[in-house]
This record gives sequence, C-alpha cells and structure tokens, in this order.
Amino acid sequence: MEHFDLMKSLGLYGYDHINSVMLATLAMKAPTLFVGTHGTGKTMIAESLARLLDWSVRLIHVPTTGIDDLIGIVVPVKSGADTHLEMFSISETDIWDAKIILLDELNRAAPVTIGKYFDMVNKRTLMGKPLTNLQFIFATINPPKSFDGNDDITMGNFFGVFPLDSAMTDRFNFIIHVPDFSQMTFDEQIQIVNASLDSSSNPDDLITAIHTCETLTPDVDDTFGDVIAMYVIYFAKLMLSAGVHLSGRRVNMLRRMIPYVHAANIALTGNHDYPLEQSVQETVANGIPQLAEEEPPVSQIMAAHKQAFEVASLRLDSPEVCDLIIKVPDPIERLTVASQMDLRDELYSILITRALSSELPTGKREALAVALFVTHHQHRNLTSQAYEVLANVTMPLFYPIQVTFKEQQAGLVKVIDDYISKNYAESPHRLLLRNFGLHYMELWREANVRTTLNALAKYIEKFQQVDA
Repeated sequence: MEHFDLMKSLGLYGYDHINSVMLATLAMKAPTLFVGTHGTGKTMIAESLARLLDWSVRLIHVPTTGIDDLIGIVVPVKSGADTHLEMFSISETDIWDAKIILLDELNRAAPVTIGKYFDMVNKRTLMGKPLTNLQFIFATINPPKSFDGNDDITMGNFFGVFPLDSAMTDRFNFIIHVPDFSQMTFDEQIQIVNASLDSSSNPDDLITAIHTCETLTPDVDDTFGDVIAMYVIYFAKLMLSAGVHLSGRRVNMLRRMIPYVHAANIALTGNHDYPLEQSVQETVANGIPQLAEEEPPVSQIMAAHKQAFEVASLRLDSPEVCDLIIKVPDPIERLTVASQMDLRDELYSILITRALSSELPTGKREALAVALFVTHHQHRNLTSQAYEVLANVTMPLFYPIQVTFKEQQAGLVKVIDDYISKNYAESPHRLLLRNFGLHYMELWREANVRTTLNALAKYIEKFQQVDA
C-alpha cells in the first residue's frame, strides 16, 4: 500500500510525524506512553483505534480508579475437595476482556497502586493473572512542569503530577510527545476544528498496514541488522558521555524497534528505498525513557544519533576506528589523529572520503583534498575511491592552463600574488598555492582567499610532518 496516513485514518490531525512510530507500535503490540497537556488528544488515540477496529477498550483514569474496579470481586469457589479463586465483574471498568487498555494520567497514580500498573505494562498481568485478550496497552501523562523550564502557558498547571518512576518508564517501548494545538500548522488547526469523532475509514486499510509492517520487518532486519546493532551500541555510549544513561533493556528495545519503524515507513510510503537513517532518527526521537522527564534530552539524542549512525553506516570491522569517530567529531582533526595511528590504508581511505563528504566551509574541502594528495600520494596505498576524489580536485593544479581573467578579477589576482609573495615566498609550495588560488577563482565569491590559502599551507605542513 502507498501513502497511507494512519493517524488521519483514526480521525486525528497534526500527528503526521508519528505515523511510522504508531504503526510500529501496533505491529509490535508494544506498550506506548503519550506525553502532553490536557486537550491534545492523547486518550482519543486509544478511543479512535478501538472504534475503527470495533474492539473493546478500557479507559482507566488512574487517579480515581481502585484495584477493585479493575479486577472485580474475588470469590473462593469450592470444586470437589479443592477451593480456587474466581474473579467476577462488578462494573464496566474491569479489564479482563479488554483488547485495548489506556492508563490515563499514570503519573498521578497513588504509590499503593503503581505496582499493579507496573505488572500490567511489563508482564500483561494483573494480580498474577494473564490478560489474555489484551492487544495494545497505552498510557498518558501530563508534564510535571514546562519542558523548557519556563512558565509556558501552553503547558498548563498540573497539581499532583510527578515524574514517573524510571523503572516504569523504561517498560514503555515508545515515549511520544503529543503536540499542543498552538504548535500545529494552520491547515492542521482547521482540520481539527472541523473534525468529526466518527471515522469513516476502512479498518481493512489499517489491518493491511499492520500486516505489511509485520511482514517486512524480518527482511529489514536481515538487511540492516548488523548496522542497527552497531548503531545502538555506539548510541548508548554517546548518550552516556552526554550524561544520559540507557539501560541494557532499553538498548535491546531500540535494536528491536528500529526494524519495525523502518518497515512501517516502507509500508506507509511504498518506498523500499526509504532512508534508514530517517527511520532510526524517528525511533530514538520517540524511544528514550528520559523523554518523559521534566527536561527531555532532545539535543543530546540528536547529536548522539548523528555520530552513531555515521559509525554504524560504515560497517567497519575496526573498533579502534569506530571509537576514533566517536571521540573526535571534527573530520579534519580526526584525520590528523588517524594519520598517527597504525591503521590499514583501506581504513584510512574511508576516513578521507568521509572527511571530504562532510560539511566543510567553502574552500576548505578543496584545500584539504590538495593537501592530502600532495602529502600522501607517494607514501600511502589509498583505495581507488579515495584517490579519485583527491585527484579530481588536485590534478588540474599541476598542468599549465591558459587562464583569461575578467577585468573585475584582475584585482583578486594581484591580491593572491601579493599575499603569497609576502607570506610564502620561501615555501616550496608557493607555486601550488598560487595555482590553487587562481584555479578556484569562483570560490572566492564566498570564501576568504587569504584564510583558505593559509588553511592549505597548514594542512600540507600538518600531514607532511606525520608522513615524514
């Protein structure tokens, strides 16, 4: 199926960003926690899902619901010589037949009852008895305070709200922040204002999407399993270095969640070339228990994700190089450190191509390529891919060319010549510097020619000393 909008099929708008995560949740039957202020539609997700599938649902308002309301009456029943306990329903709030359970305002639970909810989320049991009909379990919480630490009017005031116990939060696979109405686009606001509670969607579309996600996940795991495993290991390391600890359980969860989210993206878009990195980012952006805390570490998550995916996507068999990429994020400084290590030229070549493909300032990429070619071409047996990148930038500088400058460029030519004469008159690379300045004349519309020439000279000196 192509371009199926899961959340809109439930009659919910403004949730486009969690379509894949929600489909993965349903395919995994994973416990999911929704975080947001009142009136953002958290409970409607469970209600709409139950309505569309025509399933039984129990919406449990945790602060006002007692354990007796959930289990009914326990009565000893004599059968021959044996006596056993049976549970009888006394209200519509008991949960034994429910296929969907929503624990509303879970972070208002009384300490005496939170343990019962823990078993419900973690083991799908209540009082030791399995909830055999249960398919999906969701929970909602209000934020303990403004997530940015300010008195944000959109966050509201929530008395009696406390952060969830970390052990409880860690049992939820996904922790999803639900956007406030004020954070949505105008078109989404119009859709919400005009929305009907009765969804006219076909439940078969949702069932097909879930089945497709389940079917695709093993193939995704076979294709990307090694990358995902390496990713979660280094992601956890980077998060720890940023002061955020992930349990072994959480790391294992992420390893299992990512293939489902990627399969969900493929199922929803029909694009089998959907970028894995996007799916991984969506998973960790909605899959870290600390997202339920007062100040969720969003920036740390995104920074760790970027570095961890860079390492994992290389599929290297060298922990030494992987650790180097993690510890030295700057690609040029990383090359400097790597050039002093006893690395195979094949691995060093990978670092070169990564550095040259990174986001370097205008002119710096060309300067780095020239410096690496000049200093390495006689001493390193680089891969053909690395040499091709270096040679494409560098070789034109070694051949005489006829250059015709426009009148407005004549002044810049004089600037280049005067600067080299003043600062690099005795340098053995002064002709290379001049050719570089003249050949890449178009760069100087954005880059400072003096700064870039200095960078080239510095790079040559740096890598020449290493190779000496």
